[in-house]
Amino acid sequence: MRQLALKGEYRVGRPLKTLIPLIDEELVKLDESGHTHYERIGALLAEAKPQIPNHRWPRWLSQHFQLSRDTARRYLLFYERKKTGKIPAGETQLLRGIGETSTPGPVNTAVKELRKKMAKVLDISGLLEERHAVDHEILIRRKLAIELITMGYRALATRLHPDRGGSKDAMVRLGEIRGAFITFAKRSRFV
Repeated sequence: MRQLALKGEYRVGRPLKTLIPLIDEELVKLDESGHTHYERIGALLAEAKPQIPNHRWPRWLSQHFQLSRDTARRYLLFYERKKTGKIPAGETQLLRGIGETSTPGPVNTAVKELRKKMAKVLDISGLLEERHAVDHEILIRRKLAIELITMGYRALATRLHPDRGGSKDAMVRLGEIRGAFITFAKRSRFV
């Protein structure tokens, strides 16, 4: 197993683009099940925090998760206390402002409802399969287009070649047009 790099007291391993969907998924699960995911979110945030400069941390939190710095601090504090075994019996004081123990504000409630709806509407695995199928179809169509261009080039080259009554200029133009068409075919989506 790969060793995680240390930065300060936190271990840095996975890149942010991997951590963002994981944190978001845990936040959605938190909305559904309450306190069981506080520790997991805190662990993921603890893994992400060393990768982000301190002055960008609040903006990063609000940009990706609509979390305030105080809420993230509570998750991190809960994780640290849980890890060291120093969780107070009345954990509601620590977790005030997040999850079930908080008084839902209009913005937080709207964000949570939107996340729930998005989680139900968006089936990530289905989207990935659909995207893979579309990409595969594009690749097939590009190959077919290049094959058609090559076949047309060969047919015209037999008529325009200087040995068959054509000219050198005609072959040069045909080669340039073939190159332009192949470049177009490699870039086009055809879907």
